[in-house]
Formats: sequence, structure tokens, C-alpha cells
Amino acid sequence: MRVLAAVVSMVVLGLTAVPSMAANPWSKSKSAKVEAIVARYLNSTDAGHNPPALSAGVGVNGELVVAKGWGEAQKGVSADAETLYQIGSLTKQFTAAGVLKLIERDAGAAMSAAPLTLDRPLRELFDGVSSWEMAGAPPITVRSLLTMTSNLPNFTSEPPPESDPWGAMPAKRLLGEVKKLAPTAWPNSFAYSNTSYFLLSEIIEMRAGATIPGVSQYREFLRSELFEPAGMTRSGFASELPSEVATPHYRRQSGFGKPDWFKGSGDIVSSVRDLFAWDKALMEQGVVSPKVRNLMFAPSAQISPALAYGMGFYVERAPGLEIYSHSGTVPGYTAFNAIVVEKGKPGWITVTILTNSDGIEDLQKLADALVVVALE
Repeated sequence: MRVLAAVVSMVVLGLTAVPSMAANPWSKSKSAKVEAIVARYLNSTDAGHNPPALSAGVGVNGELVVAKGWGEAQKGVSADAETLYQIGSLTKQFTAAGVLKLIERDAGAAMSAAPLTLDRPLRELFDGVSSWEMAGAPPITVRSLLTMTSNLPNFTSEPPPESDPWGAMPAKRLLGEVKKLAPTAWPNSFAYSNTSYFLLSEIIEMRAGATIPGVSQYREFLRSELFEPAGMTRSGFASELPSEVATPHYRRQSGFGKPDWFKGSGDIVSSVRDLFAWDKALMEQGVVSPKVRNLMFAPSAQISPALAYGMGFYVERAPGLEIYSHSGTVPGYTAFNAIVVEKGKPGWITVTILTNSDGIEDLQKLADALVVVALE
């Protein structure tokens, strides 16, 4: 997986020294460059670059310097920084943070009953999961789910037998189907799987504590513990889509679009303004502790020499830079979010791009170009 390659190339090739983010204030000329870059992208003859709507946000050192939309979010309604889109796998950042907060809470409470921990085997959390055990292999743990090393099959690549990818899949039934799965490889090696993050959402359901019967504790926990503290005033969940969400456009068959297929792995709706607030809260430790953020950003599962998976983020190391990012694609939407940090310096850049079509290509390259402008 390529993440922010243009930024890495700029540094490695020595085309310019990377200046301090803190020493380079935003300017009108930078805004004009962003406009031109996005216009070129949207006007490209490549059909994969032409979503009906695109919203982008760029933040520098905690200040939102670009927050704008292009195109039509709904018929007769222009896209802007407040436009809501389904954000796909960017959801995983929130699910990871929610589970880590529960782990931290259990540790602080010094529970006598078995607390939730990173290394708690899943067989102690879910019953009827003997198929998840491999002879001679270490147990699959909460950490395995967070770091994409469970090796449980990805049910959006191989749907459970007799399930309907184009129909609804209640979480209870999906959990029952997942319990029948067996690891496809030795646990602890990286294998991207939505199954892992669905199971994490079910752990939140079990451990968050019931408040309102019949109401999803996963959703309520993320709202109260993450969205609200971060100042994400418009974010919610795909199963509760408000009428103002950008109209989805499908370039591929629209399987898995109904609840609860993407619960925990791709079911959040948000805007570029709200996602900037999330990135800022992460960087300024306003929503999770330093320990939780460090776990999310730690390179836990190595994919290549320069790229690893943390917990809800891909982690890339480049000369002078650390890059935390994720892309997201669900039926009707494509998304990308990145945080770029200079090693040993206090500044950071955030880039978020949201669109209302699936199959949109090269959002990461578009993000590359916006980061380069911010670094000038």
C-alpha cells in the first residue's frame, strides 16, 4: 500500500529541505495552489477522478486552513466543509480508540473480575469460538484484532455462506457467522480484515455498559466518549443517515451497504470539518490519553520496511516525517485521512478528503499534493 509517496520522494530525493511547519504560515498563494490542484484532479480525463462531490480539509498546527467542497452533494446542493459523507474504513480509528479507552478505564478501576486488556484472549470474551483456535498457535487476542493480525477471514471478501451481501445483516447474526470462521494463516501476521473491527465493536457493546435498552452501546459510547469531546457536532452512523448526507453514487455493485455489515469497520458518517476536529483532538490529546494515542500510532504489524499497521491507522516512516493515515471505500463513497508529523518537532499537518462515489482513484496522491503545499 502506497501512502503519501510524493512527500516521501520529496524528502528522499533532496529536492528541498523539509521546513518546519511551525515556521511557514498559511497564505493566499497556498490556498490558490490547493484550488488549482483540486481543479486539475476533478477535471482530469481519468474517469476515476470525477466524483459528483468532493470535500477537502487541510489543517496546519491545529488550525483549519482549507475547508471547502466542490461539486454537487445533492441535486441543487453544493458540497462544502459541512457536507456529510460515509467515511468507510476511517471508522476504524474511532473503534480502536473506543476499545482502548475501555481498556484504560478497566485498568484504572482495578477491577477484581477479569478486566479488558490488550492481551485478553477472545475465547474469554466470546463463547462458542473454538474454531478460532489453532493447535500450537498463540490465542487470538484483543490486540490481534486492533493490529489486523487475527488472520480471521475478511467477511466482506468472503461473505459467510447463505448470507446476502446486498441485504441487511443484523449484528447478532453476523457475530454468529463469524464464530464459525477459522484463521486463514498463523495468528500475528498482518492480514487486513473488516471482521476484526466488527468484533471490536461487539466488545464495546459488551463492555460499555447498558444505558438504554435496545440502543447500540457501541454507537452511544463513540458519541459520548469520542464525537462530543472532540467537537464533532455532525457525525453519526450510516444506519441513521440524516437527510443532508451526500447522495451516494455507485461505480461498483453495492453489496454490504445495509446494516450491520460495516459495523465498527466502516459505518460512520462525518464531514471534513468534523474529521479535522478529530485529528486535532488526537494530536492535542483532548479526547484520548497520550498512552492511547501512542498505541494507535505505534507500528505494530509490519507490512513492508517503511509501512506498518498500528491500531486504526497505517503508520509510515520517512526521513524526517511520520505519517498516520487510512483510506476508506464503501458503496457510494471514498475517503482518505492523514496526519503528518515532523520528527522531533511540534508541528503537524492534517489532510482529509471525502467523496460521494466509490471507485474514486488516487485520493492518496491528491492528499500528497496538498501536503506538499502545506510544507512549502
